[in-house]
This record gives sequence, C-alpha cells and structure tokens, in this order.
Amino acid sequence: MFNLRSALVAGVVFGLSAVQAHAAPVVLNTANYAFSLQGDSGCYQMAVAYNPGTKQYYGGGGGGPGCNGTVWDAKGNKLQSRSPINIDIRGVNYNPNTGALEVTSYGSSYGYGGMVAMGLDSKGLYTGSNTVLVQTLAGLNSDQVVAAYDSKRDVLYSQEYGSAVNIVSHTNGDLLGTIALTGANTSGSVVESIGYDVLNDVLIEYKYATNQALVFGMDGVFLGASSIGGNGYYDSNYAMAYSNGYLFLGKGSTGGYDAFQILQAPAAAVPEPASLALLGFGLAGLVASRRRAARRKHA
Repeated sequence: MFNLRSALVAGVVFGLSAVQAHAAPVVLNTANYAFSLQGDSGCYQMAVAYNPGTKQYYGGGGGGPGCNGTVWDAKGNKLQSRSPINIDIRGVNYNPNTGALEVTSYGSSYGYGGMVAMGLDSKGLYTGSNTVLVQTLAGLNSDQVVAAYDSKRDVLYSQEYGSAVNIVSHTNGDLLGTIALTGANTSGSVVESIGYDVLNDVLIEYKYATNQALVFGMDGVFLGASSIGGNGYYDSNYAMAYSNGYLFLGKGSTGGYDAFQILQAPAAAVPEPASLALLGFGLAGLVASRRRAARRKHA
C-alpha cells in the first residue's frame, strides 16, 4: 500500500540533499599556507596534480622531452626526480574516471606530443614511458597552455591571457565553447595556466600583479579573491595549478611550489528554485498529514 507519509518525508530528504549539492563556495579573504614542494633545477616547472590512488603529488619540468618528472608524498617530501621523462610537460592532471595520470605536452594544439597517460611503477613513480591518448588538442588556446581537467564533464579548460577560457573535448581535443571571465580585471594574471576545483565547480586564476587568487563560477562570473602570502616570488607564466583542494604557485627562485587553501566549505547551501519547490511541497504535505491524523484522533 502506498504510504503518503513516507513519500512526503522522502521528498523532504531529497530536497535537502539537492540543496546541499548546489552550495556556493566560500572564498577565503586571506589564503592559508599549507606546505611546500621542493622543485628541481634545470627545467621550468609546469604543474602539479594529486593522485589519490598513490596518495602522491606529481609534476615536472617543461622545455624539452629530456626534462624532469618529480613525485612528492602527501606531505610534500620529494620521492623521485627522474630525467628524462620523455614528454615536454605542460598540464598534469589525475583522471578519476580511468585512474590515469595524464599530461598535456608542448605543441598539443597542433599535434606535437598530444595528451598522454604517464607510466607509473608499483610505487607510483614515473617509469619514463607514456601512452598517447589524443594526438591533437586543437581546441587549446596555444601550443604552450597548461590545461586543467574537469572529470565530471570530461573536458579540459585552458586560457592564455586570462580573457577567455576554452572548453576542450577530452575525447578528441576539439573546441566545444568558451567561458568569458567577468566581474574582475584579469590583467596581470598568470599566462597560460588556469585551475579548476572539481568539488566546488569553479575556475581559478592567480593574479601576480596583486598577489591574489581569483575565483570564478562556471558561468564566468567573479565570485571573490583570496590574498596570497607566501615565502617568495611566484611566476607570471606557467607554474600554477589547482589540485586536492590547494592552489599551487611556482617559485622562480627555487623551481618549487607553495600550496595554499583558498576555498572552504560553505556554512549554508543556497537552494535552486526546483529544490525549494520540492522541499516546500514535502513540508506542506507532512504538515497536512499530521493535521488529518490529529482530526481522526479527536473525532
């Protein structure tokens, strides 16, 4: 027999779940320094990605296929510096859909290098081997960009000078569209790099001109800025990434990175209209059900 009360309670619970799932992120006014990654000299450090399977961070240098690949543990201690890595690294991303550590290389926009899955040994260290996944990523802004991966939509994001973000198919490298960043002046931001937070579904840029992290919604609207402290100079191109809840900024003086927390979980969720309607229907129905039960009891 259909139980109206149970259905209404379920509707309330579902409505609350929907509200919580669409919470807006809170941008910290001042970023929290977390830890540092010791870099390698000789090649220009590009990006950082966290692999939850190995619980390790991965990065590497750009400038040629003979540059280094670096692996750190979860606390930032260096575990490996391998040269050559046999790919001219630009973007470094972990793909939770496949469990692969993926790299977009120099020249991917015109078919040189492409996007590859990096070979790792039983300890999660670079082997120097790689497998080409997509040869040409024509949708990237240029041959130099450090692309960020969105595993939910299965797309890459790239930008060159902070004005427009390209949305690129992870499957075939085609340009799917663009996102115009509005509400904040992006002049003086890191060239060729952008970050993406999968948990909060936001895009992140680092504005070296004012030493701030700029956060944008997926509609391109500016959400807030987080002031960065830190232990040194941060680069004006490349050497920026967002992974595992941290913004990584490269230091030109050492080739390493400082990690900062710029976002925190919101204190309360902002419901969408559909969620509000569902929640209201559930609550109203539950109240009506209780009133009918009370009338029957006193009849």
